[in-house]
Amino acid sequence: MRSEVYRFVATNGLLHALFSLPQQSSSALKTHTILNETARVAFVSEISTSDSSAQVIADLPSGISIYLPLFAWKGEGWIFKSDAAGNGASIVSADDLLHILSESGFYIDNILVKEEGSSKHKENTIILMGSELTSLRVFSIEASEQLVLREYSVIMPSSSDARLPEECEQLSKVRVGIVGMGSIGSKVAVSLARSGIQRFLLVDDDYLVPGNLVRHELSWAYVGVHKVNAVRDALKLVTAGVGVDVKSHRIAGQESALNEAAALKDLANCDLLIDATANPEVFLRMAAIAKSNKKPLCWGELFASGYGGLIARARPDIDPNPLAVRSSIYAYFDTLPTAPFQQAGGYDVEHEQPLVAYDSDVGQIAASLTRFAIDAALQRNPSQFPYSAYLIGLRQEWIFGQPFDTQPIDVQGDNWDDAGTSITDEDRLAALKGLIEIYKESQHAESGSAT
Repeated sequence: MRSEVYRFVATNGLLHALFSLPQQSSSALKTHTILNETARVAFVSEISTSDSSAQVIADLPSGISIYLPLFAWKGEGWIFKSDAAGNGASIVSADDLLHILSESGFYIDNILVKEEGSSKHKENTIILMGSELTSLRVFSIEASEQLVLREYSVIMPSSSDARLPEECEQLSKVRVGIVGMGSIGSKVAVSLARSGIQRFLLVDDDYLVPGNLVRHELSWAYVGVHKVNAVRDALKLVTAGVGVDVKSHRIAGQESALNEAAALKDLANCDLLIDATANPEVFLRMAAIAKSNKKPLCWGELFASGYGGLIARARPDIDPNPLAVRSSIYAYFDTLPTAPFQQAGGYDVEHEQPLVAYDSDVGQIAASLTRFAIDAALQRNPSQFPYSAYLIGLRQEWIFGQPFDTQPIDVQGDNWDDAGTSITDEDRLAALKGLIEIYKESQHAESGSAT
């Protein structure tokens, strides 16, 4: 492949569609070609069937065909299926190709069609295939001053594409709600998509700026775009069939109370909740949603300077409820030496000193949180993680004796049905702020209707 500029990627879905076509038939197709510095890579996204309906290639991520920053060039073409056309004959020129198609009984006048408003002909992709997979050949044909034919090198799917455990099939039915699309949240979302999660709700109001790129999962292709929209588009390039709902909203922020209620209601409809904000007020709301709707909640954060981090979970009727888990973690912190650095600011970094840490530090905590989330989503029993919370050391500091030193926390507390969960002053203050915001919103609505 090193010397091959023109490359064609055949997915399993495409091969299945090609084999399902009848012999001695022709069908229109839609292509998308990605241009980069060393190669021109083509994909088929859709084939027209005999009844004029369109068969979408299901295992091609939708981002290939709709995502503009890829500069995926849209094209058209034809698949000609015939043992006569796919007999491995020498094809070195456009005339050779047209002659073989004509001799095989195909109508070829529609191969070279002029573009609307131009004297140039469209460049079409031509696929030839007989009854055997080895007969598959792909060409592009273009008419400028003369006919130009190029043959693509075909990249077949590997014989063993199953690189995930069988249990990942269960994950496709799980809807995951993630609040916070910063460095940790973005990495968790992409990793979950690679693991089999196909239904997401992403919540964040921020947009990507150049300074985020030292640790964020995304790149300069998304700078200036709201993070929820950017991560959504990234997920659509990672896996086929992914469905992503987004809400550009700041939970527990200076937002409309009505919008807040809508966001929280949609989060309640998720099967698994993840708080990636490191914001106590956001956690309070997420904990309330999880407890009232009996949905598992996972959360995690990196400690400032990147010396370690925390991951935790609360599963309905298995672990203590989320507030009890958090209270138990804080009680454990009280038994430890004072941390050299406090917990890092997360959601409201514009009001705090930004986090100083390497991308690899964030990646360690995000990867651990993802593993926690997958375990909760699969409802493994017993869990692969015997504790509900872990402190993860990334270097020798504080209580960590060495890098990768992991300290489990044995959490205790009220279950999910107990009304006596301990509420801290911080929780009461956050709840009071929420009530005040709702009151202000209702007063504003009443005054607006009066006028």
